[in-house]
Order: sequence, then C-alpha cells, then structure tokens
Amino acid sequence: CFFPDARMVCISSIGVGDHYQHCSLFAKFFASWIIPEALADKHLQEEMVRKLKNWVVVRPGGLIDAPAKGYWHAAEDACGFYPTIPRADVASFVVNECLPPQSSWLRRNVALVHS
Repeated sequence: CFFPDARMVCISSIGVGDHYQHCSLFAKFFASWIIPEALADKHLQEEMVRKLKNWVVVRPGGLIDAPAKGYWHAAEDACGFYPTIPRADVASFVVNECLPPQSSWLRRNVALVHS
C-alpha cells in the first residue's frame, strides 16, 4: 500500500448497529419503519470499514440543508428526540476531528448531532 497510515472515514447514520439502543422512540420508529433497508445497508458498510487498519465511523443525525452552526455534540451515544445536523457541520467535524493528525476518534464509532 502506498499510504500505510491512510484513514477511512465512513459516513453512516445514527441508529445503525449498536447505536440503536441510544436513540429516542421517535428515532427508533423512523429507523425501524421508514428507512430499515438503508440502515441495513449502512450496517454492512460499517462492518466492511471496521476490517481496515485505520477507520472512523461517523453517525450523523438527520442531514439537513442549512447553514453550518459551527458546533455539535459528538459521542458514541449521542442522539436526541429529533436529531438533525447541517451537512456543513458534518463536513467540518470530519475535516477537523477525524483526519490526521487527529486520533481521538480513530477506530471508533461517533454519533454526531446538535446539542
């Protein structure tokens, strides 16, 4: 491999895999009844990514087209009643907290919502 320390940052979704237990009843309903196929696909995607050496799985809340707020709540168990986050904030989080030299989320799943 030309880049032995390359890092895969996977954008998934809240409610996938072990994160489901941290979701509100509304988020669980949405995940189970509205988008179950998409979440099943994302679960498989996450499993594939975790086989790599260096990875971060980012699980944002519902993506919205709105201006960036410039802040977020990032935690393995973050959720909320109706969790949303602007796409621009997800991009900022990835660039500032998931790429080298940052390593706090390396080989971890992180849920991302507005606090």
